[in-house]
Amino acid sequence: MTHYPMDRPGRDQRVDISTATHLVRKTLSLQLGTTTRTEIQKRTADLEREIGRFARSSATGADTEGQLLRIEAASLMKTAPGEHALAFSAFTYMRNLAGVLRRVIAYGEEVTSPPEDEALPGPSPAPTGSSRSIRSGR
Repeated sequence: MTHYPMDRPGRDQRVDISTATHLVRKTLSLQLGTTTRTEIQKRTADLEREIGRFARSSATGADTEGQLLRIEAASLMKTAPGEHALAFSAFTYMRNLAGVLRRVIAYGEEVTSPPEDEALPGPSPAPTGSSRSIRSGR
């Protein structure tokens, strides 16, 4: 049986969206030629940890989209480059993690935010203001 990050204990860990968003922005602003391997490894570990927190959080939802994001994240983490991989491979993997985390954050915000007024079912509001009729022929 395959176990994805969501199956681990501590499912309702609290996630900090602003910290995760900041991590994604900083990671995606890095350039290969000016980033050390140590920095790539540190950011990669931070990204994997944040993805794990979101995967175990109730913020990721139980619907199909949430499940697919968790599966995608788990699949990506299984393909992590080894210690002796080229810097380009490690850098690309780090950026791919940041992209997945960005989508997981957006999905988590969507799932936990209150619905917009237009999405609420119910009667349509009555029109306000005066109504004018159009007269024809005069």
